[in-house]
Amino acid sequence: MSLNLCLLLFSLCICGPALVMFKASDKSELARKLPRERILGSLLTLASFYWAGIQGYTLLKEDFATISQWIPIILPPLALASCFFIDYLFTRALGAFLVLLCTHYLALQFAMDVPMRWLSSSAIYLIALWGMFLIGQPWILRDLLEKCSEQAKMRQIAFSSFILLNIIICVVPNL
Repeated sequence: MSLNLCLLLFSLCICGPALVMFKASDKSELARKLPRERILGSLLTLASFYWAGIQGYTLLKEDFATISQWIPIILPPLALASCFFIDYLFTRALGAFLVLLCTHYLALQFAMDVPMRWLSSSAIYLIALWGMFLIGQPWILRDLLEKCSEQAKMRQIAFSSFILLNIIICVVPNL
């Protein structure tokens, strides 16, 4: 995957929830249902499992051939079972997808001569940390959306911080 495609996916994964937080109000159904959304969560979950499976198979096929043979067999049922049995599916899938994007972005950034790499790498580590928290504690997004729907100041702070992270990640490497 190229750097530009990686940046586009980052923009979608960061600005999407930021726009939902900005538009959140007491009557917003999307803000209330987004953390447990099943359809988008299933799509993100399947994409994350597929991407992680490709990376795992590529890393293990040379040295651990017996383990890598089991990845295509185990991964599809595991992905489907997680789509049916995991609660807060969208939030956890978004966190996993963000962590995968962060690792790929850092690998691309290491291979290229990116200006101000320290700034965009710091932002990437913040997003990776946020993605890990979304996987382990998915109610963080629900609570943040509730605060954004109740308080206008919190809505502005959350929206501007996500947009600032997006600008740092997407604009700085293209300078």
